[in-house]
Amino acid sequence: MAAPPQSVTIHSTWRSLIGGALTGIVLTAAGLYGVNRAGFHPVPTVVLVIGVIVALAMLFDYPIATTFTRDGLTRRMPLRSQHFAWDDIDQLTRTRPTMMRFDRELAHGGLVAKVGRRRYLLIDQCESADEFDTIVEVVEHEGAPGEWKGVSMLPRPGEKATPTWLYRRRKWRPEWASDR
Repeated sequence: MAAPPQSVTIHSTWRSLIGGALTGIVLTAAGLYGVNRAGFHPVPTVVLVIGVIVALAMLFDYPIATTFTRDGLTRRMPLRSQHFAWDDIDQLTRTRPTMMRFDRELAHGGLVAKVGRRRYLLIDQCESADEFDTIVEVVEHEGAPGEWKGVSMLPRPGEKATPTWLYRRRKWRPEWASDR
């Protein structure tokens, strides 16, 4: 029997990363323009504050990718990384299901780690069935640290779910994937 993989990395969508960044930039620019033209009146000041909050959230708390290893998981954001050991994580859950635009079917949401009272977004889209199976192999291998065994209880993604590495650089492509 082959040894389980050492790690697997899943990625957030470019659409949400670029959309969130543009939202923060546009709101901040509009707020700055309004404050510059009208002074610190309530509306331009609120727009500026919201824009800065969105921009900071995208830079410091919105995950680009999450790597699952035998020791825990690591969230990678644009300006920082955050590591959680499996013993620290209370539960893995999914975000709310999303309605696909053309299929009109409910698709499972992304992954969320619950640590204490906080919930940390790990990925904003549903991973493929193969990626899910690899995550289960990495997390629930023989002799896993601690007694945390919750990933196999998550709803399994459908076979139509596209892999999260599909539009990334070649370094994220698994060995079994063929070149295009």
